[in-house]
Amino acid sequence: MDAPPPNPETPRTAGDGGKQAASSRTLDPDQLITLTTARTEFEGSLRRAVLADAGIEARVFASSANALQWEGGYTDPIKIQVRRADFARAAEVLRKNKQDSVDLDWAEVDVGEMEPGAPPVMFDRVPFWERRARRARFAKVGFVLMMATLLLGMLGAQAAAPIALFTSAAALSAWYSK
Repeated sequence: MDAPPPNPETPRTAGDGGKQAASSRTLDPDQLITLTTARTEFEGSLRRAVLADAGIEARVFASSANALQWEGGYTDPIKIQVRRADFARAAEVLRKNKQDSVDLDWAEVDVGEMEPGAPPVMFDRVPFWERRARRARFAKVGFVLMMATLLLGMLGAQAAAPIALFTSAAALSAWYSK
């Protein structure tokens, strides 16, 4: 929960600039309102599970955030919404859960013993710096291939052999350079 949730009792209209609307307007207790946002769909699902354990039904809206994730900062946050009637209790449940999780000492958590004869767990993950270096090599080779295609389009078929030779040398150089 990055920011405190808005007050659900304050109805907002488009023309009042966020000020409270007329008191004669009744608020629907079953209307979904945004309780908080999450950075990932997994984080939103965890918060929904915490609320479900407390008997509060919550919804995670992540499709708009996931649809445009290639745009980086232009996506909508993943929203966790609850019924207006459950808003105060849900905010308290999430606050209490966060407070309780701070006191967890992972050194005291008993994970049990390994079964006799079981093979050790092998992690085949490639370290971050190697993944980043591999992506950089692919980007360099992709750039070389893109430039070769552009040259081939400009110079025509008669320049295909020299371009292919140059592209092969440049791609190998880009792949094996540090």
